[in-house]
Amino acid sequence: MLSHEEIATRSSIGFYVYSPPGEMERLIERAGFRLIRVTDTTESAARIAKQWHQEREKRKTQLVNVEGDRNFEGLQRFPSCVHSLTAKRRLLRYLYLVDKRRCGSVSEHRKVCPIHYRNFFNVEYIW
Repeated sequence: MLSHEEIATRSSIGFYVYSPPGEMERLIERAGFRLIRVTDTTESAARIAKQWHQEREKRKTQLVNVEGDRNFEGLQRFPSCVHSLTAKRRLLRYLYLVDKRRCGSVSEHRKVCPIHYRNFFNVEYIW
């Protein structure tokens, strides 16, 4: 479970949508995509967040001069929160590779669907 504060901190620098396990697969199917591969990128998210926090901390003096104390501390909370949640696997991150379904036969597909779609989606699950 995640607290309101953790969700607010995790989503503080952009637009984020969180879903329960299985919801993305359902939406992919409903949208007419074929799921090719799902990759658990939680460990990478934890590692990158930790590195980001550490590198910002090394440059604290310079960053505070540009950002100010309040903004620096606020921005530091984000990677710290991401690392904490993902390292403990309380928030999971998955990368989805999907393919647009073919529209019938191969020849029909070429006429109706001139572009064969391949997309990546990143999704985080609250565990």
